[in-house]
Amino acid sequence: MKPTILIPLLAVASFIAQGQDPVTTSPKYYKVLLENDHMRVLEYRLKAGEKEPMHSHPAGVVYVLAVDLKTAKPPQVSKDEQTLWDLEHAYWRYVQDHDLSSYSNLWHERFLGWPSVSAAPVHKDHITDWITAQTSKGLVFKTNEVKPASIQVTGDVAMVCYWITFRWLDHEGKGAAQTVRITHAWLKTASDWHIIGGMSMPETKASP
Repeated sequence: MKPTILIPLLAVASFIAQGQDPVTTSPKYYKVLLENDHMRVLEYRLKAGEKEPMHSHPAGVVYVLAVDLKTAKPPQVSKDEQTLWDLEHAYWRYVQDHDLSSYSNLWHERFLGWPSVSAAPVHKDHITDWITAQTSKGLVFKTNEVKPASIQVTGDVAMVCYWITFRWLDHEGKGAAQTVRITHAWLKTASDWHIIGGMSMPETKASP
C-alpha cells in the first residue's frame, strides 16, 4: 500500500455573517486565496494530531487534494558492480564450505594484501593460512552477515568495501561473533575479475 500524506483542503464557500469565521479563529490553518461578492476560497492545512477551535461554516463546497508518495527507487547497479558483489558473497561461501580450491581461484597471481590476522603482508601462496589455522583446531566458519559499504569501478580496476560478521564455531556450535572491515582491489583480465590487493581490520563498533 502506498503511503498517503494529508491533506490540503480547498474550501469553496459563500460565507455570510453568521457564526465564527474560521480565518479569525484559526488563522494558523486557514488562508484566504480568493474573495469577492459571490464567494471566498480558503486553503486549509491541518497536520496529523493538530486540533482547531470550534467554528461554523455556511453552505459550501469542499475539495480534498491527496498526494501519494512513491517508494524511492534503489540506486542502479552496473553489471560489473553486481558481478563483484556476487563474487564477494561467493568468497565467503567458499570459506564456509571449506572449498579452498574455488577460494584460491578468486585471487590474482600477483596478489599482495595485508589481512588483519597477519603480522606482515602476504602473497597468494599464503591467502588460505587464516582459514587453515582455525580449521586445524576443529573450528567451523559461519557467515552471519555481509553488509556493503561502497564500490567503485574504474575501467578494469574496482575497489569494494564492506563489513563481514562471522563466527568460528567449536564442536558445541559456540563462538563469538566478529565484525571485520574488508577492502578488496579487483582487476579485470579478459572477462574475469580477480582480487589483486586488499586489507582487513577488526570493527571496534557496530557498523552503520
